[in-house]
Amino acid sequence: MAILFALLSALEFFPYVVQTLPFSVILLPAFVLAIPIVLTYALARCGFAYGAVAGGIAFGGAALLGFSTLPYLAAAFIPAALAASYMITKAKRFRTSFVVISFAALAGAVLAIVILTSTSNMGVVDYAVSYYGGQLSLFEDAQVTLIYGTMRTADLLAGAVTQEAINLTSKADAIVRMQEILRDFLNVSIVYLLMLYSMGLGYFTYIIPRAYAKREGQSVADMHKFKDYALPKRFWIVAVVSVIASMIGSSVGWTGFDILESTVYSVFLFVFMIQGLSLMVYWLDERKTGKGLKTVLLIGAVILLQTTILPLAGLAENIIGIRKRMQARKVEKK
Repeated sequence: MAILFALLSALEFFPYVVQTLPFSVILLPAFVLAIPIVLTYALARCGFAYGAVAGGIAFGGAALLGFSTLPYLAAAFIPAALAASYMITKAKRFRTSFVVISFAALAGAVLAIVILTSTSNMGVVDYAVSYYGGQLSLFEDAQVTLIYGTMRTADLLAGAVTQEAINLTSKADAIVRMQEILRDFLNVSIVYLLMLYSMGLGYFTYIIPRAYAKREGQSVADMHKFKDYALPKRFWIVAVVSVIASMIGSSVGWTGFDILESTVYSVFLFVFMIQGLSLMVYWLDERKTGKGLKTVLLIGAVILLQTTILPLAGLAENIIGIRKRMQARKVEKK
C-alpha cells in the first residue's frame, strides 16, 4: 500500500501532467502533501527499509523537474513524517502527537525556507511570486483570463472592475496584476500560512496513516471522535489577551506588530472555527442527521460561515460549554 501511494505521489512531477491547468491548480498540491503521509505510513507500518523505498520513489519523481526541488521537499516533509511515524508506533495520545508533529512540520518548513533563500538569493515571498508568474506563463491566454477573473471576484462584486475589463486585459498584464495580489497577500499572511500549514500537516500526517495502520491490525492510540473535540478550558482567555496585546502593539506602531496582529487574529479565528465545526457535528449527530445531508451542511458552513458563525460558536463552546448543557438537558428529559 505504501509503495502504491509513493508511485501516485511521484506522478505529480511528470512535466506533461504538471503543465495541465486542472492538475497544477487542484491536484498538484494534494499530491505534494501526500508525500509526508506516504512516508509516515511506510515508516510506521513497515519500518525504515520500506520507508526509505517509498520515500525514494516519491521524492525521486522530483528529479523529472530537476534535482533542485529535492532539498526543499525533503526539508519540509521528512521531519514531520519521522515525528508522526514515531508517535503512531509508540501509540502516543492524539493531542501530544499533534503538537509534536506540528512543531516538526514548522521546523521543516523553516528549514526549507532557509535552504531556498540561501540558494536562490531571494526571499520566500519574492521566490513564490516569481515562481507563480512563471507557472502562469505556461498556460493559454483563456486559462490565464479565467484565473485572473477568479482572483478579481471580490472586485467584480464590489463594482471596482468589470468583466469586460478583465476579458480585455492582456495575458502579460493579468499575470503582473496577479503577482501583485499574491505579493500583498503573502506579505501580510506568510506567518499565518506557516502556522496553518504546520497544524494541517500535523493533523493529517497523523490521522490518515494511523487509520490505515489500525485497519491492518497495528496497535495505535485511541482517538476521540471529532464531535468530542474540545479546546483546553479557559483557552478563550489566552486568545483574548493575545489579540488585545497584538492590537495594542500595532496601534502604537511597534515594528512587526501589524503582521503579528493579523497572524494572531487569523490563527485564533481558525482554531475557534474548528471548535465550532466540532460543535456543529455534535449537534447534527444528536439530531440523527443523515450522512449526505450532514456532509452538505458542513461543507456549506465551512464555505459560508468560516469567519463568522463557526468561530463565534466555537468561542461560546469554550466559554460556557454548550455541549455539556445539551447533555444535561438530555438527561433531565429522561
